[in-house]
Amino acid sequence: MSSNAQLPQISLHGLQRAAGILQSVWRYYFRLYDLTAEDFFRCFPLLTYFAAFSYQTDEIVEAAQVHADGDDESKDCAKAKAFIEGIFDEYGILTPRIRQELNHAIEYATLETRIVRAETISYSDLKRVLELRSFDFRILHNTFLLLLNRPISEELFGLIHPIEVIVELESDLRHYQQDVKDGKFNCYRMLIKLFGDKAPEYFQMELKSYWDLFEERLSVVSTSELRNRVLAAVAAFKQDFPITAIPDPIIE
Repeated sequence: MSSNAQLPQISLHGLQRAAGILQSVWRYYFRLYDLTAEDFFRCFPLLTYFAAFSYQTDEIVEAAQVHADGDDESKDCAKAKAFIEGIFDEYGILTPRIRQELNHAIEYATLETRIVRAETISYSDLKRVLELRSFDFRILHNTFLLLLNRPISEELFGLIHPIEVIVELESDLRHYQQDVKDGKFNCYRMLIKLFGDKAPEYFQMELKSYWDLFEERLSVVSTSELRNRVLAAVAAFKQDFPITAIPDPIIE
């Protein structure tokens, strides 16, 4: 751990931002397994630390994207990855899946930086970002299952992945104007950069494609019990976050 001593301490702001994602983990993910509050607080220290550290690292990367031209953010991400791997290893849960998702985090940060800084961007790069972006949810999902010695279902992870992408897309709508002001990555903002006034149509198309993928996977789930648990979690999400209207494009 000594090689990472120069990494920033977890701030109060990082902990405050982590509270939101932990609420989502409790309300939607724990619901999938009928887990208890006692289970949640058994996992709380590591879940909180990872969420706060992830948010704090993301803020460092975002600041570098806007204000720098070098690759300092890549070095920050590499240090953060090594540090977090050490934490998970100490807990005995540095599995191949956790390693893979941490690699996805690095790929996501690198690709997002390229998109934010580029004069022109590609639709394929933007699509890849959408696939990678919810790595933090997947790591947290893996983490509490490993800590609680619960089996990991590939079927369930595949089923909820489209919903995780939808969550990120709808969050971008809610934060669009502020992200434009701050010069930050935002999927809707980047679609406008690509397609101008046609961007709302493309955004709606992306949402529909992921809802369609979810419905397709839901239609072939192995048990009705799994189907009902997933639908209950999705219903809770829809209740908490009603559909957001797509804002008028700001042409920058």
